[in-house]
Amino acid sequence: MYNLLIEIKVDESKCVGCGNCTAVCPLNNTLAMRIVSGKLKSGFLCEGCGLCIRVCPFKALELVVKETFREEDIKEKEVEVVSEEPEVAKPKETNIEEQKEEIKRFPDYISEWFSTGLIRRMFESDSEIDFFEIIKKFEKAGDCFSILYLEVIGKKLCSLCGACVSACSEDVLKITVDGRLSYPHLVGECKNCASCLLKCPKTDYYKLNESEDELGDFLEILSLQKTGGNSKNAGAITTLLKYAMEKEIIDCAIVVGENPVLVTKKDKLDKYSGIKFVVAPTLSLLKEAIKRGYKKIAIVGVPCQVKAARKMKELGFEEIKLIMGVFCPRGKHPEKEAIACRVCKDMTAEFSDISFGNTGSQRGWRTVIVRSGLGKKIVDGAIKEGLIRVGKVDVNKLRSLALKKKGGCNE
Repeated sequence: MYNLLIEIKVDESKCVGCGNCTAVCPLNNTLAMRIVSGKLKSGFLCEGCGLCIRVCPFKALELVVKETFREEDIKEKEVEVVSEEPEVAKPKETNIEEQKEEIKRFPDYISEWFSTGLIRRMFESDSEIDFFEIIKKFEKAGDCFSILYLEVIGKKLCSLCGACVSACSEDVLKITVDGRLSYPHLVGECKNCASCLLKCPKTDYYKLNESEDELGDFLEILSLQKTGGNSKNAGAITTLLKYAMEKEIIDCAIVVGENPVLVTKKDKLDKYSGIKFVVAPTLSLLKEAIKRGYKKIAIVGVPCQVKAARKMKELGFEEIKLIMGVFCPRGKHPEKEAIACRVCKDMTAEFSDISFGNTGSQRGWRTVIVRSGLGKKIVDGAIKEGLIRVGKVDVNKLRSLALKKKGGCNE
């Protein structure tokens, strides 16, 4: 007797790794149906019951007939495998049809109630989350975005970074009204994937590993200036971005002028050079960059934007290649009543690959903290090619200011 073998294909542009499909699959104890790097892993075969398709809120899955097989062949293979393994007690046989029937009674209970993706990410991170409190909040709010509103936006803690906009796979979150910057708001139905909650820099549903050092983890601290630079313009950071683009380490950069800009050619980067403490929806451009086909994206921003970018990278936005952060001793939030900047304790953009600012260097130079292997590769390469030069840096002055911000709110 011949049977169909079905392949489940995943559209990674739509999948947010919510885990609904893995929760309802009646065969998942034997299939490798797993969430990897924030996406459902492709390439596994099943009987094609279709439950995963029904509970996917984002229509990211497709069933495709892969091949046929004979039950006799499968049984022969099973016998061969068992004969090679030590004898163990056989598990109780699972009645697949009964499992399917049980789940059919509640075909949409996960997507309508609460995202398993949020719960899974809580377990994966070091966050100390009270699940009962989360359930109560969800029941009170009605959807995941409303929890974000209650905990962040409504409390004036939103840093307007735009991460939630790019994180929303349904494109129902906006951060502008008639072209003007506003707080994030829904323009459609929330599908409860919890992606906005996880990636917001002001929440701890997915928690990044924090350093005990007031400057964060780093490899080295340097004072840099573009070769031929002067006291008016160090040019070091723009030079590093140009070098990274020229060496094809990155293929574009999201930077800030008066507003966030996606720069795709290195000769356009000079226009946006200089230190800017701009609170802007920088990360809202990430989705646009990905849609345009860019796969090695650099993000330049202040600490809140950097923290959100690092969360996004760890939770599946693999297109983020390089994160560069600006020292931000005070913040410059456009909303007068907002307290997002006042409660921030990260001065040196601790979750970046390279962070930079003026503190600790003489006029016309930039203090640069190299935090990752990629950051070091870029800095060392630019120095080796004579594009930038190294000067003296006052690390104690930098530590003093960072420690001051760690000590409390900026009034």
